[in-house]
Amino acid sequence: MKKTRNPFQHLAKALALLTLLIVGSSYFQACKHEPIIPDITDTTGTDTTDIIIDTSAVDTTSTPPQSLCDPDSAYFVQDILPIFVANCATSGCHDAATHEEDVVLDNYEHIYDEIDPYDLDNSVFKLIIEDNNSNRMPPSPMPRLSAMQTLAIANWILQGAPNNSCEEPVFTCNTTNVSLSATVYPILQNYCIGCHSSSNASGGINLSTYNNLKATALDGTLFGSINHSSGYVAMPQGLPKLNQCSIDRIKSWIDAGAPNN
Repeated sequence: MKKTRNPFQHLAKALALLTLLIVGSSYFQACKHEPIIPDITDTTGTDTTDIIIDTSAVDTTSTPPQSLCDPDSAYFVQDILPIFVANCATSGCHDAATHEEDVVLDNYEHIYDEIDPYDLDNSVFKLIIEDNNSNRMPPSPMPRLSAMQTLAIANWILQGAPNNSCEEPVFTCNTTNVSLSATVYPILQNYCIGCHSSSNASGGINLSTYNNLKATALDGTLFGSINHSSGYVAMPQGLPKLNQCSIDRIKSWIDAGAPNN
């Protein structure tokens, strides 16, 4: 039986997050002293050029007059579903066709069936923070979820795992001076890189290193796919098309020569 909200929810949430940080201390070690830098080295040994992540950069290109979404909340449609679809509901793992270990993680109902609301003590979350690479989810050689992605899932579970959605209206979409590190890479990390990384990258397209990403950007594949242009495979697969502002920003970065900025 799924758990219901109780009067000590906020205290339980704080204690659970504290437990998460203690239990997963080895995983979140980088949070103690410095910002997390995504590990995007090429494991195939053919490309050793990493994407430069400018941790001081802040994306201020969208300027709505006031926020309509709670910044302390995780929203399933925008924040959680893309993580599971790109990293778990893939061929050979937990998509509808494969259903590894009879687990499918491709929509809200299926994901909710594997989650205990308000409780991080469930098999899915334990596998996400598992230290052993041979047992974790997603499995090696796929990249481990980032600390921010993991904490988003934790926050969503502790909210009761609701089927919620909130997207800020874009009043101004500034596409000037778009950077890879502050704007483009976060979008790709949530929607694309889970499937398109390592030597087993879907469709043979590896977006986890700068050289590979730049080549895909400059040959038209990246924009054609996210724009759902004729002749290209529509991406992100299994999810709605990216919002137009995100597409326009990626296009602006590509038009500038796809710099490593």
